[in-house]
Amino acid sequence: MKTVIALLVSMLGFVSEVALAENLVVVVHPSNPLTALTRPQLSDLFLGRGTTFPDGQRATIVEQARDSRTRESFFRLVNGMSLNQVNTYWARLTFSGRINPPTFMTDGRGVLRTVATNPEAIGYVDAGLVDESVRVLLDLRE
Repeated sequence: MKTVIALLVSMLGFVSEVALAENLVVVVHPSNPLTALTRPQLSDLFLGRGTTFPDGQRATIVEQARDSRTRESFFRLVNGMSLNQVNTYWARLTFSGRINPPTFMTDGRGVLRTVATNPEAIGYVDAGLVDESVRVLLDLRE
């Protein structure tokens, strides 16, 4: 019986994680000429392994709140990392002085405002928040 309960709890966690993550899209400024980005390229940008888009244009990373469920869903979808792994990774990089962490916003609306006003910015939000002020570059539901 305990095994069945543990399995059900595990499945509910997986289902809620998938439901939470199914609406995420990556957005850029409307003037950004980039038309495509692979998940590995996206991962490299958001992990500070790259600072430019594939066309050489500088990329400014705009993140959701450090401990948000949206951020956790994004990293699970893009590279399979947990939020704890991502935060530990960035703490190590920041402590080493090799790189500064990305800009963190309190929510998706903050990400939209920042991306809408910065042609170099890239961020991720729930698809339901997207308006004409930004352009969807990648739909993470696909």
